[in-house]
Amino acid sequence: VKSGEYEGKLTLGEDAVRTNKVLAAEFDYDSGKIKVQTSMEAIDPRADAFALVHNDGTVVPVSEVSGDNGNYELTLDRQPSLINLYQYRLRFHGYDYPIQANTIYASKRFAKEFTYTGKDLGAVWTAEGTTFKVWAPTAEQVRVALYVGGTPGENDLLEVVPMVRMAAGVWKASISGNRHGQYYTYLVKR
Repeated sequence: VKSGEYEGKLTLGEDAVRTNKVLAAEFDYDSGKIKVQTSMEAIDPRADAFALVHNDGTVVPVSEVSGDNGNYELTLDRQPSLINLYQYRLRFHGYDYPIQANTIYASKRFAKEFTYTGKDLGAVWTAEGTTFKVWAPTAEQVRVALYVGGTPGENDLLEVVPMVRMAAGVWKASISGNRHGQYYTYLVKR
């Protein structure tokens, strides 16, 4: 190899991204917009170059793109549910990228929608029955599992009861009968 002379050949594999790509994408829960940083400035940042894609294939179109120099804000046709937010990715020019949602819990919108001031989380027991409540606002499904004892490794599961989503991200299940002293865990699917 001589200085200043290149005699090699560049060969890119089929998996090489040869176009502008997303470096970072973050969902802003207060504004409902996605903030995107790309590897280079888009010549024509069109809304149809972007889409929000759910794991099941459902697409939420982008209605507007604002910004420049590789930093953009995407306005969506409709807002995704917080419950499903982690099941979305950003599609840009045919490639899918993860979307960060790190600021959701600190957002004003989250505080407004999911602050729970009740004093009844956990198991509230009476002789007639027990009501189980847990705060899990990002859960897709919650169940309460009841056990004979609390010994690890024992197969003493009695039953698994589905819980119902209530206001402010609280899930609830009421079980009749005297459940005093019974062991339980919550099974949370997100």
